[in-house]
Amino acid sequence: MKHTLYPYDSKGTAELIVNQPYAKPDATTSYNVSEPVLEADHHKYRVSGVDPKTNKPFSVMRRLRHFYALRECLVYKYPALYIPPLPRKKAVNNLADETIQLRVFLLNRFIK
Repeated sequence: MKHTLYPYDSKGTAELIVNQPYAKPDATTSYNVSEPVLEADHHKYRVSGVDPKTNKPFSVMRRLRHFYALRECLVYKYPALYIPPLPRKKAVNNLADETIQLRVFLLNRFIK
């Protein structure tokens, strides 16, 4: 089953397969959001952790809109579960250090 998300770039819509089997995370599974990097007019955040299926570490860069797309898929797939909110996108003062630090904190809360 594919769930088509809202279009968020010039390439059309993003699709995410939401019925893939997954390994249940154990107590040692940990994910972290860090290292915001400014690119043009937006930030990217490093997401790192250990893949519970392969037990191998990973590290990827993601934009705030990727977290929004993930949250939308989780809410769609698990409507009865509480999915933590994400920090709001700000049109003004969105590149300030305090704003970025708060986003990193809230994204860490979301991802855990």
